[in-house]
Amino acid sequence: MSPGPMASARGVATVAVVREPNRSSATPTDPAIAPAVSAGPPTEIENYGLALATLGTSVVTLALDGHAPLTVGLLVLALLPWALLLAAVPVPLWAFVAGTIVPAAAVIVTADGGAPIFFGMFAVIRVASTTGRPGPTIGALLAAAALPILFDLNKPAGPTDAGVPYFMIGIASAAIWGALLHHQRRLTAELEWTYHRLRDAAAAEEQRLRDAAAADERRRIARDVHDVLAHSLTAVVLNVAGARKAALANRPELVDDALGRAEQVGRDSLDAVRRIVGLLRPDEAAPTDERRAPADLHSVVAATQLEVGADVSLHESGDLDAVGPLAAAALARIVQEALTNAGRHAPGAPVDVRVEVDAERVVLDVTNGPASRPPLDRDGPRQGLGLVGMRERVEALGGTFQAGPASHGGWQVTCAVPLPSRPTAESALPA
Repeated sequence: MSPGPMASARGVATVAVVREPNRSSATPTDPAIAPAVSAGPPTEIENYGLALATLGTSVVTLALDGHAPLTVGLLVLALLPWALLLAAVPVPLWAFVAGTIVPAAAVIVTADGGAPIFFGMFAVIRVASTTGRPGPTIGALLAAAALPILFDLNKPAGPTDAGVPYFMIGIASAAIWGALLHHQRRLTAELEWTYHRLRDAAAAEEQRLRDAAAADERRRIARDVHDVLAHSLTAVVLNVAGARKAALANRPELVDDALGRAEQVGRDSLDAVRRIVGLLRPDEAAPTDERRAPADLHSVVAATQLEVGADVSLHESGDLDAVGPLAAAALARIVQEALTNAGRHAPGAPVDVRVEVDAERVVLDVTNGPASRPPLDRDGPRQGLGLVGMRERVEALGGTFQAGPASHGGWQVTCAVPLPSRPTAESALPA
């Protein structure tokens, strides 16, 4: 039999996790796989309640059967296991049962009274509540069942079997009561185990979501930094190259104009980079994020056209107010990047920008013709991140993106972004 000492932290059932061989893979983040959880020892309330009930039985026995020294001594011996239990002294269950029932049986033999039968009932409750196993509980039941039989045999008038069945029912009920107490503690331990595992799993999932959000924010900021720097540096390179050609052609007014545009682009880019980097400073108030406001494509086209010197035509159709701010900002970035690429790779080619809004989506198409003069970028074609950034922006909004050579020899960038859902007239009515 297993020992039944009180827990070191009295009043709290100890949670002991016993992993089965086929459940060894259970982890804090896998709450669906619950290992076997033991109920632990009885609580302090159970121990004190049973000990007080046993003490009350001793008082009743002394009141009914006199105060003979032998009776008092036997009752003290019967109470000794309970005293050791309350003192948290380890006592094996078999010794606990024997130390309680043997003195009780001696009291029944030496004194006239059946009150000591309750000693056996309380011992059965204690055993069933502690172990939860059928073997020790059946052993305690058999030992306790001997008390009413001994009481009936010890009657002066001889055995009558008058109260034995009732005492037997009481002892069996005591075993059920103890088993229910053990089952209740085990369920409490399982609930506590499940709670901790679910809490750990929720914390791990929350941390994963935070990490994913941080990674997404880093990608967004990196994409913005690339867009700003790639666009501005390309515009600066194109204007400096134009200034160099104008200087060779002895056109000082064109040189000054090109260098002025390059200077303005550089200043604007520095301001944009400062705003983006400001998002990385959590200790300061973040600046107004212009990306969240709907962008004016006319302003974007005009500014980019001035920077790269491209001939751009803009065509808009549909309800542009239906385009959400995030989609509008993404489309503005894509137009800016596409115009910059057209100015770099196909200088002098006309560029056609078309924006069409229907009931479900907005479609952007930027097409440029073939270059009419050699590219100003003397380093030749390079593989950058412009197309990757444009594709990521569109796919982040649930849209589609395509880019490639056009049939007439130029380049075409096409994307479609779904419109944000808007409440219908019926859903807008108050409930």
